[in-house]
Amino acid sequence: MVLPRFARPDSRRSDPISMPGHLEAAAIQQREGQIAPRLVAASRLRRSGRKEPDVVRILFFSSVYPHPKAPTCGTYNRELCRALSERHAVRVVAARCWWDELRAGRRAKGPPHADSTGVRLAESRGTGQSTDPAVDHVPYFVPPKLLRRHYGWFMRVSVQRRLVRVLQQFAPDCVLSYWVHPDGEVGLWAARRAGVPAVVIAGGSDVLIVTRTAARRRRVLKVLCESQAVVTVSEGLRQRVLALGVPPERVHTIYQGIDASVFHPGSRRDARRQLRLSDHYRVLIWVGRMVPVKGLDVLIDAFRLAAEGCGSLHLYLLGDGPLMSVLRRSVEERRLTDRVHFVGSVAHHDLPTWYRAADGTVLSSWSEGLPNVLRESLACGTPFVATDVGSVSEIAAPAHSLLTPAGDVILLADAMRRITEPRYRRGAASYRARTWADTARDFSELLAALSPVWNGRTETVDARSIDDRAARADESGSLIAAATAAGGRNV
Repeated sequence: MVLPRFARPDSRRSDPISMPGHLEAAAIQQREGQIAPRLVAASRLRRSGRKEPDVVRILFFSSVYPHPKAPTCGTYNRELCRALSERHAVRVVAARCWWDELRAGRRAKGPPHADSTGVRLAESRGTGQSTDPAVDHVPYFVPPKLLRRHYGWFMRVSVQRRLVRVLQQFAPDCVLSYWVHPDGEVGLWAARRAGVPAVVIAGGSDVLIVTRTAARRRRVLKVLCESQAVVTVSEGLRQRVLALGVPPERVHTIYQGIDASVFHPGSRRDARRQLRLSDHYRVLIWVGRMVPVKGLDVLIDAFRLAAEGCGSLHLYLLGDGPLMSVLRRSVEERRLTDRVHFVGSVAHHDLPTWYRAADGTVLSSWSEGLPNVLRESLACGTPFVATDVGSVSEIAAPAHSLLTPAGDVILLADAMRRITEPRYRRGAASYRARTWADTARDFSELLAALSPVWNGRTETVDARSIDDRAARADESGSLIAAATAAGGRNV
């Protein structure tokens, strides 16, 4: 009898995560890129009794995923799951924080959350066609801004019943999670429960900001060190993860993609007509969530300076968030209501029209990973201005972008005026975007590299080892960049 490659350990064993202080990690024994055969999805055979060597059953878990009441949240994760579904079977469990649900309910009247018991879309089965995977939207509870180091426990207890049901029904070959803590902690628990590898994606602030406090840093390190693979969305973020003491052979950079069929150059005049914007305006757009780490107070001050010397300059803010009312008051106090426009949340498929209509996209963040907003902008032929934080410099080039230090209002204002010059738009026209198919291919190769070494066995990583790694990271001074010290995010 041929045993499957993803042999599950004895299901009768006790659940290690329920025992205080008991940490486990599975050893990865190959170097990055050394082993890349096709992954054999052998944890389950088809009813016909035949193996399907190319199809992997992937359970994706994250709280950053589109929701009926938050359709723009985590659209990049939906695109990733869609791309993976072309080759693999994908199932999604999307956690949603109770206070986000409460705020959404206050803003929008209508039928109650239609998904408290789980939305069912057509389950993807690796048929070669991109489809929306089946999604279970599950609410979870955490105390706002309190006991943050225990957020993983709160999230796991909230979603455990649904997650166990999905594990039983779907029988995944691996668990892929996005956002290291608390989401990655729950993903790691689910992978252990199923006896399959855990892969966690670090998005940016979960490594750059969450690790500021010692207690949460240990939680992040635990997930990073015990996952079978860690994926970062940029090389700069990979270096931050390595500085935390995570073994380099486990850490892989896989850049996110864009949908080239949606985000591509087009007529600026047609886009402006569609949006009813004057052809005489110089248009800058900002896209994102209105939270402190995005540095929108700096953006408003910089725009005020830039607008003084350019009467046709207009700024359009695409997005919403807890700071919207504060920003509106700030704009009113600076008498910019006729120049700064609050558009609100914009559907992802409508963003290309805005990018094409704009002379430039601007981000003023204190901290970022590698923002897909900037790559989508370039894919539509629109240059960008951004603060030189995180891994933004990895996609910047003098021909189509300008970078400024975080928090520097004067330099940001100058860059906002300059980016509207035609030469930058000509430079952006030559940008060639990476697609989600490229990203899905890299994930498939990573999963294939995990297959030959995974045997379901785990090894203990004690708390002292975690503390030692955290102490070394503190001594090296690599955890907190000066640019992020003034920013923050409710994570």
